[in-house]
Amino acid sequence: MKHLKALAMNPIIGCPVEVVRTTSPGPIVKGVIADETLKTITVRTEKGDKQLQKRSIRLRIGMPSGIVEVEGHQLMQRPHERLKKLWKNIR
Repeated sequence: MKHLKALAMNPIIGCPVEVVRTTSPGPIVKGVIADETLKTITVRTEKGDKQLQKRSIRLRIGMPSGIVEVEGHQLMQRPHERLKKLWKNIR
């Protein structure tokens, strides 16, 4: 749960990221998170932007508090909704 709190309290756009597992064919993606929507994450790589489905990946994200490894389906919310959900659980 600690890693989910870190993700809710800090924006992930601009953080370094590496896709450590994916169900999609193709190479492992490494770069910086450029954008995030409800179901996708856009990673800026040396070869351009790659849009990835959250439900099919496992990510290693460099956060200010350290490296966090998380399943993409755990991020299946908009960034502001993650923060709202965290505050509901704290009360």
